[in-house]
Amino acid sequence: MSIRDQKRTLRETAHRPWPLPRGPWVMAQAWESLLFAHWPVSADQLRRVVPAELPLDHHEGKGGGPPTVAIAVAGNMIGASA
Repeated sequence: MSIRDQKRTLRETAHRPWPLPRGPWVMAQAWESLLFAHWPVSADQLRRVVPAELPLDHHEGKGGGPPTVAIAVAGNMIGASA
């Protein structure tokens, strides 16, 4: 996605449940080749590696829910830290 494509998406607002911010955007980026991978893990298995102070989210009544690994290539970074 080019910077021009990113700017074009700001003109498409009908699907948004709230208005766009009035001020300038702080940053922009494009995610390419995105992968989300999920594995079912029981709450007992998860609790062994997650500190007790952190609650486990439960999904569909199953243990700790599926841990997720997200892999992406980000490009066209614009902003203070770009």
